[in-house]
Amino acid sequence: MSDSDNYVKILEKLSEVREDVGILKNESQHQKTEMCEMRKEVTSIKEQDIHQNALLDEHIRGVTTAQKRLDVEIQARTEEKAFRDRQIQEMDDRLKRAEKVPDALHNMKKFLQWFSVVITGLVALAEYINHLHHP
Repeated sequence: MSDSDNYVKILEKLSEVREDVGILKNESQHQKTEMCEMRKEVTSIKEQDIHQNALLDEHIRGVTTAQKRLDVEIQARTEEKAFRDRQIQEMDDRLKRAEKVPDALHNMKKFLQWFSVVITGLVALAEYINHLHHP
């Protein structure tokens, strides 16, 4: 083999190596581009995660506030119902006390009516008996 053949083979090998290096550089560039895109996506995901966590924290605060407000409202309604029940009971007691005198008067009136009927009957009977003995 001559030197020129060796040079041709070396040039062919160099050409192949250059092609391979070009392909590797191209692949390396693609990987760098993909890596850069992945970093951007990871950064975007982290930012979205931070934003979502902030929204979630705000939602939790809102739910907590709503629960506290609901607890206060339930307590207020319970206290209001107890107050109304006490008022109703007090009014019922006052009404019953107030009705005692009229009821007593009504009962006394009935008693006196019956008593007068009985007395009138007895007086009439006594007069009849007296009339029978003294003609």
